[in-house]
Amino acid sequence: SRAAKKQPVNRSHLVSPSKSLILSCGQMIIAYKEKKLNEIVVVTLSGRYLKNLGSLPHCSALKVCNLSRNYITKIDALAGCPNLIKLDLHGNHIAHLPDEDFWSEMKFLQILFLHGNLIGPLRSVEPLFSCPDLIVLTLFDTPVSLVPKYRHHVVNSILSLKALDHFVISDEEIIEDWPKSEEFKALSPYFFIDLPLCSQVTGSGGIFVLESLTNEEKKQEIDKEGKEKAYEDASGSMKPFRVIHQPDAVREMLLSRLASGADVRQGIQKIHEMLRNKPQRKFTYRPPIGLDMRLYAKTRGSISLAPFVAIQKAYSKREKEMKHQLLIDETRKLKAAEDQLRSNLLLKTLNKSYEPLQQYEQDQMRGEQILLRRNLDEAELLAFIRHNNYLFLTEKRRLELEHQLVTKFNCSYTMLSESELKRQIKEKNENVRQQKVNLTQGIKKKANQLKKEIRDFMTYQQLTMQAEHSAARKAAQTILSQAAKDRLLHARARVSAQKAQRHSGETTGPVTRKESVAHPKKLPDISVHFPLTQSAASAPEN
Repeated sequence: SRAAKKQPVNRSHLVSPSKSLILSCGQMIIAYKEKKLNEIVVVTLSGRYLKNLGSLPHCSALKVCNLSRNYITKIDALAGCPNLIKLDLHGNHIAHLPDEDFWSEMKFLQILFLHGNLIGPLRSVEPLFSCPDLIVLTLFDTPVSLVPKYRHHVVNSILSLKALDHFVISDEEIIEDWPKSEEFKALSPYFFIDLPLCSQVTGSGGIFVLESLTNEEKKQEIDKEGKEKAYEDASGSMKPFRVIHQPDAVREMLLSRLASGADVRQGIQKIHEMLRNKPQRKFTYRPPIGLDMRLYAKTRGSISLAPFVAIQKAYSKREKEMKHQLLIDETRKLKAAEDQLRSNLLLKTLNKSYEPLQQYEQDQMRGEQILLRRNLDEAELLAFIRHNNYLFLTEKRRLELEHQLVTKFNCSYTMLSESELKRQIKEKNENVRQQKVNLTQGIKKKANQLKKEIRDFMTYQQLTMQAEHSAARKAAQTILSQAAKDRLLHARARVSAQKAQRHSGETTGPVTRKESVAHPKKLPDISVHFPLTQSAASAPEN
């Protein structure tokens, strides 16, 4: 059935499957024991508004998982459940499948429902190709199912697959050049399979199915086993079940169809019972009325029918004779056609008996021609090979002679080249040595000339410094004599001023006011720096 379209839902209302929810919706092989996550075998969480897998990866023994009609986007966490046999994920929001390592670990997965999801390009389905034992797969109502030749690609990539999208895979889809047949062609109605919805678990002997028991079967099972087996459904109520061995998928398909058609058969049976119990009306047989009886009923008592009866008998007799004649003609035609057919059949038989002999003779002649042509071809090939071998040997000798000549020429040329190279190297070394000698002599001449110029310059500088020193000494002596004269004149002026003051004091009497005495100005010190001569400058260094 097609996955129902989901209404927009507020993401804040989505939940994760908790441990308590999984335990309440899960089933164990032994129902009367306390439920544990690592012993849960079947989980049904359909339409629970789930946004992820929550604590489900802790169910390591999980074999059947129903997570349909939720809002799950990723299933990578199911890697913790490697014992899965059936996985129902239809009607979710899955856009990308896990990688190849995830599916290669699912060694027991046989049934996978992915229809009604958002799986897009064809390359997103390629990780599924590594699933080793996948038998049933559904991908309809997904974007990838709209890709051209999607079914051909998937069917020829998953070798273990037996059914895809409710249709059994036909031989025409997996065998090239398979003879086409309307009855056994791909997607034929005969290959439609209504996939079962019952839970499946794997035992040591094959596939087992949990079915509800009636009261009579329950009593029989209790009498047979001595105790009652039961399991809890999603509502928490206990229901008895029995374990039925199912060897293959075909039996499972037949049982599913039998269960799905039970209501129809029950309705038909009720209709038949109602018709059987309904009171039947009494039926009185009346013979059919012919044309004669009808004419007699219309004309009875009015005219005589003898002429009409005679006419009718005559017409009937003529009609019978015509029919008899037509039958004879047809019989003759059939007899002639049969004779012609027998003669054709005999001719065909003779032709068929002659055909193998003619075919044998033709094959023998053809074989002789082929053998003769092959011998001629071999002779031509042998002559061609011998001619090529002769040409090859001739070319080889010519090449050997050329190689020897080239080798001798190379040796002589190499010797001449080496001798010429040695001579050139010797000349080059002699030229280099002569150039070095000339360069050394030129450098020595330049050095001697430079030394002479330096000595002349030092002599000139020394003479110049001596002249400057004598001139500076004379200037210093002149400055010192002038300073001594200035001091002498100043002293004389000061003595004359004191004498004049002393004389005026004597004439005027004592001085009532202290008069300031003018002090003579102090002459600035004169420091004469004499330039050093070359001998004086070199004295501190020594």
